[in-house]
Amino acid sequence: MVDLALIFLLGIYFLWAVVKSITMIRSIYWAAQHGGKYTEDFKSDPPETELQRYALLEENSAGFFPFGAKSYKIRVLFLENFEDGAWRRRTRRLGKILLANFWQSGRFMLLVGITVEGVNTFGFDGSPRIAYLVVIMALWSVLYNIMLVVEALAWFVMVRSYAFAYFMLGSIKSDGGWRESSVSELLVLGTLLAFSIFNLTVAVSSIKLWMGGFKSISRGSGFSGEVRRFVQSLYYVLANMTTVGDGDISPTTSMARFSIMLGYASQLLIITFSVALLLSAVSRDEPAS
Repeated sequence: MVDLALIFLLGIYFLWAVVKSITMIRSIYWAAQHGGKYTEDFKSDPPETELQRYALLEENSAGFFPFGAKSYKIRVLFLENFEDGAWRRRTRRLGKILLANFWQSGRFMLLVGITVEGVNTFGFDGSPRIAYLVVIMALWSVLYNIMLVVEALAWFVMVRSYAFAYFMLGSIKSDGGWRESSVSELLVLGTLLAFSIFNLTVAVSSIKLWMGGFKSISRGSGFSGEVRRFVQSLYYVLANMTTVGDGDISPTTSMARFSIMLGYASQLLIITFSVALLLSAVSRDEPAS
């Protein structure tokens, strides 16, 4: 019974991960094809309300709404048009929670990571179906983080800023209004880096538990075994990300090597994003000639 419940939960996660991946690919394409024109329209006549921002997005949608508009459309269509009443308010509150945790990329990746670690800790019984689903979801988180960095780079090509793109799409709200600041870009960079480390650590820990593949990382079960394995996986990830390296831990199977290849790709893209951020900040600070 527990196995069926875990398979059902992970199956839902997997299906939603497929939807998120398709949406992200289309979002990157939209940024590359239409982000420039949308930015020009936004700066020439900045929308003052969320409704005006949505209308501008709809005008430049080209058949697809990027990340900020989808949340707004879902919220308006399904959550804010309910009539008053206790049941309606509870339904609306539950809908907002589900929307926040399943639609927003960062929260969904964190939810997937926590769920995978929970299954690793309490659901290990050697079931191959659970093993494949857990490893697939862990690797998806690493791959999706790579797509987030690619999206950030696409926006940097368009508007030389990723935080500003979020602001234009309605995902950043501030009482003091938007201020073009490197602090916002650093927050984006820090978030992407933190998710990259966390997701790859979860992937390494899951692959070791369910399929082996990493020498010198323990494979104990239960809470204490999971903590020890997670810490060892985190040590290995940080050692590789900082290019220090660690000879006593190494991948020994194709699946383990594939996860580390994804980690290397994520690391290289984050370095590229960091350089783009630095160059953009320097160019903004240069005095006009």
